[in-house]
Amino acid sequence: MGQCTFGLVLRYLLYALAVLLLAGCGGADDSTGVETRATSAGTTTYDVASAGFTIAVPESWRTISADEFAQGGKWESVITETPALAPYAQAFQGSDSVLKFAAVDPRVQDDFATNLNVIVEELSADATLDDYEQAFISQLQGLPNVVGAIDRQRVELPAGPALRASYKLRLLTAGQTLTVSVLQYALVDEGRAFILTYTTLPATATAYEGTFTRSAESFRLT
Repeated sequence: MGQCTFGLVLRYLLYALAVLLLAGCGGADDSTGVETRATSAGTTTYDVASAGFTIAVPESWRTISADEFAQGGKWESVITETPALAPYAQAFQGSDSVLKFAAVDPRVQDDFATNLNVIVEELSADATLDDYEQAFISQLQGLPNVVGAIDRQRVELPAGPALRASYKLRLLTAGQTLTVSVLQYALVDEGRAFILTYTTLPATATAYEGTFTRSAESFRLT
């Protein structure tokens, strides 16, 4: 696998999930700086040109992408308009950041905002989904804050074959412990892995199941 950095990806994942515990601070409006492709049937499709993909989330969700950080101070206005996205600011900065897109549901429950983040990881040219699955699951199994079993299966998305993994994760930040439900899809294409991570509370996992599935099925490579 050579160039793969699975540990880095998981550190980004844990950071992104933990900071969302604080997402209830501040308000949000309908503003967004991410380029949109279309809005239909209550969902909006976003184009993250620098990372080579599009993805749809509910129209009401607030979003930010790596493209904002390539446009000078534009990202600062996005954060100002949508404080719930502020915890992602540090993770987006830097040309080597693997975090490319984040979206949050403004309806905060128990100080946690249901969310999506998309990570793009550079792999060796000959990397396969089989290789990635083996290394990624091994890393997950080594995390002490994974609660219970990791359910995984292969699925076929419109963008291609993918690993689908779901599990519960115990987070600790600012003295608060919270267990969340995580649903991930990983796709490998031409030396890159695309990891879609959807996170919500266990009590709302069933309610969001359809939303997460439709979003993952909307994912396209460009």
